[in-house]
Amino acid sequence: MKILYINQFYAPHVAGGSGITLRELVLGVKHNGHEPIVLVTGPDKGIKEDKVEGVKVFRAGIENIYWHYRKDRASKLQRAIWHARDSYNLAMASIVSRVMHAEKPDIVSLHALPGWSAAVWAAIAKTRTPMIQVLHDLYHICPNTQMFSVESACIGQCAKCKLLRLPHQRMSKAVDAVVGVSKFVLNRHLENGYFDNVPIQEVIHNSRDLGHLTLSEKSQSERPFTFGYIGTLSKAKGIDLLLETFNKFGGENIALKIAGTGQKQYEDLLSGKFPDERIKFLGYMKPEKFFPQIDVLIVPSLWPEALGMVVVEAFRYGVPVIAARRGGIPEMISDKNNGYLFDPEQPETLTKAIANFLTNPGIVNDMRRQAFTSSEPFVDIPGWISKYENIYDLLYKKKNNLK
Repeated sequence: MKILYINQFYAPHVAGGSGITLRELVLGVKHNGHEPIVLVTGPDKGIKEDKVEGVKVFRAGIENIYWHYRKDRASKLQRAIWHARDSYNLAMASIVSRVMHAEKPDIVSLHALPGWSAAVWAAIAKTRTPMIQVLHDLYHICPNTQMFSVESACIGQCAKCKLLRLPHQRMSKAVDAVVGVSKFVLNRHLENGYFDNVPIQEVIHNSRDLGHLTLSEKSQSERPFTFGYIGTLSKAKGIDLLLETFNKFGGENIALKIAGTGQKQYEDLLSGKFPDERIKFLGYMKPEKFFPQIDVLIVPSLWPEALGMVVVEAFRYGVPVIAARRGGIPEMISDKNNGYLFDPEQPETLTKAIANFLTNPGIVNDMRRQAFTSSEPFVDIPGWISKYENIYDLLYKKKNNLK
């Protein structure tokens, strides 16, 4: 089958987990004999054809006021204009129509669509080509994809988001299959009236190729019991909550290592606000260097993450996880077996989870094997790809009246 994949970015432009996941999927179906083609946004006008790891990639100049693959933050006015146009962007739909006409794919697999808008669903529907929408986040409900405002997660869809997402809700019914990377993200869309009567509705947890790792013995050392955080430094990720909670613990038997970057102004604010010598800001660090340095990972997300593959990375290194009971994260953690869940609205529950490890550090060893075992379903790349191929096959046979 010829399969057209549409996403906001593709290698070498990687921003967020959807790009990493999509690359795994594209290379997997190529290995299995299909012909994948990728269509993503780009900074330059027109459509540029590229080749990445043997896969044809089209990069289409974005028809908006700026390309959203950027490290600096646009002004509030610029963002408002960008999101208004991204509600239903006919110019981007026209690009999709041109690629569809030229390539004539058998199936279209849509992923993260910021920059493309709901208009692409209409463009594809006109060709009667079967399409599957994979939900990696909350973009179709909330323009910022997170349902997080200022300091806290949104309880429901606000008036502004409802207005900007009217086309998304209406056009979501045009797809032939919808897949959530977690039960949470699929159910959140269904609860808000998206994808009504779409015949195929499934959950396929993401998978990640983390190489061949085995559970090694944890070496005993004289270092303090070390908690860790790895990821973007932002309010939505709960880094403030983590630092404030850590500050409640005294003594030299505890340390916190933070790997990751954010906006420089925010990084400087954090390091100035929390000058504790037991806290180390490491900047960007590769997982294979980071995880051996810590005993327990903390994922304090305030926003409802669709899944959070950092949990899988920790498990693969035999590191238990303390994580917020938000989004799809609870689908990965068995409380008190491979880690602990806490409620961000009740900070004392995070304090209690940290204290559990400090007062009884031996539970880390009890949890390590369970954590490693918990990672196995999330690193089964062939099984994961097969689940998507089953949907492609079903849609293809239905279109062509095959049994």
